[in-house]
Amino acid sequence: MTFSPFIVGHRRCDFRPWSNFWHIVYPHRPPGPATAGADCVLEPAEELEALHNNRTSEYYYLFGLRRAIERRPQDFGDAIMIVQYRRFLADRQLGPMSPNVSWASVVTPRQAEQLDPLALMPPMSRQTGWFVGRPVGFDGGVIGQFAAHHPVEHFLRFLASAVETGVLKPWQLTALLSANSFLLPTPSVGLLPTELFVGTMTRLEACARHFLDNGFRELPGDQRRILGFSLERLHSFLLQMEIGRRGLDLAAISGIQTVVNAEGTVIQPSESVGGTMDG
Repeated sequence: MTFSPFIVGHRRCDFRPWSNFWHIVYPHRPPGPATAGADCVLEPAEELEALHNNRTSEYYYLFGLRRAIERRPQDFGDAIMIVQYRRFLADRQLGPMSPNVSWASVVTPRQAEQLDPLALMPPMSRQTGWFVGRPVGFDGGVIGQFAAHHPVEHFLRFLASAVETGVLKPWQLTALLSANSFLLPTPSVGLLPTELFVGTMTRLEACARHFLDNGFRELPGDQRRILGFSLERLHSFLLQMEIGRRGLDLAAISGIQTVVNAEGTVIQPSESVGGTMDG
């Protein structure tokens, strides 16, 4: 199985990134000068600008990557690996666990430079093309956890769009609303078969577009990314359903979220990418 590894983020890594990874960029939204490796320059798409990263976080880049794969599928491997500019998955604990993000371990930039996320996958991930974060449960379930950090009525409107677009069936919506765990944080980080990556991004974008036209409202401050926070939860649920449908052993294809942090183990929220659960 062949892998195509990419870095997403509104900024460059705070360390010298891995030379075998491509940093996804748009020419009109440069994240800063390249420090290592190479850039995967996406073609600007006017229809994506309504889904820019201040609204959708990393999904702005992932939706563009999906278009690139559809245009030239021969340029991509059997599976797509995604890491963020400061976050990746590992099959083992590489550093101390964060005291404020209990499911994430922390490594320094120097440590990160000496690693290769492609070498930190369990054997089953190499065979199946699946590598996801370990699920984390919360009191109050998905809805309760979302409501603790964001205006929950926006998420409920978003979920209505998921049903209207056929991304979720009504019974699946009921299952999501009653779920007490989901893949955290940032379900986009990890490895997926390329065909499934394309299909999942297509469904998520369709839902996001419907939401923009039906109930979306701009919010101030960090809540301006309410669409990205909602996409994260839906993405996680879609992955869980697919894992169940395929009969995959979650324990054999999941790993620990690893955050690169130069200032101790307390993980500060990103100013432009990711949600409350991104840290």
